Amino acid sequence: MNQKSRYSFLPGPMEGAMTPEAIATLTRLDVCDEWITPFLRVSENCPKERILREFLAPFLLEKGKLVTVQLMGGNALLLAKTAEKLLNCGATAIDLNFGCPSGTVLSHGAGGALLRTPTAIREIVQTLAEAVGEEQLSAKIRGGFSDFETEIEPILEALLAPKGKLRRIVLHYRSVREGYQKIPGAIPRFQKALTFTGSTALIANGEIFTEEAANHLLTALPSLGGIMCARGLFRDPFLLRRLEGRKNLPAREEAGEMLYRGVFAIAPDFPPGKAIELGNLIWGGKNANPHFQEQAARFNRPY
Repeated sequence: MNQKSRYSFLPGPMEGAMTPEAIATLTRLDVCDEWITPFLRVSENCPKERILREFLAPFLLEKGKLVTVQLMGGNALLLAKTAEKLLNCGATAIDLNFGCPSGTVLSHGAGGALLRTPTAIREIVQTLAEAVGEEQLSAKIRGGFSDFETEIEPILEALLAPKGKLRRIVLHYRSVREGYQKIPGAIPRFQKALTFTGSTALIANGEIFTEEAANHLLTALPSLGGIMCARGLFRDPFLLRRLEGRKNLPAREEAGEMLYRGVFAIAPDFPPGKAIELGNLIWGGKNANPHFQEQAARFNRPY
C-alpha cells in the first residue's frame, strides 16, 4: 500500500553522522524528499551568510529537494534572525531543537534543557513564528526532561501557543533523563501526546529501524502524522522509500554497501574515525561485512 499521501516519512537529524560525504551519497541514492539537517547552534552571534551557505551546501546538491534546517539555542531573537537568513540562503523551513540530551548542550541551557521551562519554549516559538511564519516552522522534542506524564502537556501547549498549528512536531518518546535506555510504553506515550496536538502533525521518533516497527506504530496509532528514522536510515538507507510503498529497491545489506562504498568513492581519504562510525551505524559493531573489514584493516582497527 502506498502511504505517501497520508503520512510523512522523514530522515532524522544526526549530529556527527551526517557528514557532507554521507549526505551527498544518500542524495544520489534518492533516499528521501526532504532533509532535516543536524542542529546549527546559535549562541552569541548570528552566523555570517558565508557560514550558513557552507552549512547548507551538502543538502542542496539536488534541485527540488526540501531542506529543513534545525536550529538550537535559547536566544529567541538570534534564532529568528538566523532563520530569516537561512531561508534567504535556500533553506525551505526551520526546525527547533528542544530535545538534544547531550551533557554539553544541557550545560549551556539549550536543546533538551529548555523542556524544563515551557515559558522559554513559548517565547522562542512565538518569535520564530512571527519571523518566518508557522507554516515554515516545526519542532523536535523529547518526552519531557524528567517525567513524561507530568511534563508533556505543558510542553506541547507552549509549542502550540502562538496560533495552535506548527508545520509538525517530532516526538522522541523518551525523556532527556531516560537518554537511550530501553523502556517500554512508546505507544501509550505517543497516544497521550496526540490528545494535545490537535491539527498539527505529530511525527513518531525513536528506535524505528525496520518497516515492521514503523508499520506497528502506524497501525496502533493511525492518527500519527508519520515516522522519523535517524539511525534507522543508516541501517537501511531505503527504509523511508519502503515505507512509502516503493518497489524493486535494493535489499538492506546491499543498500548499506551502496552507502558505504559511495562515501569512499567521493572521499577516498575519509577520516578513519568517521569511517568506523559509519560502518557501525550501517552494520553494527563487530560486523562481518567484507568492505567494512577491509577498511577497518586499512586503519589498523580490527573488528
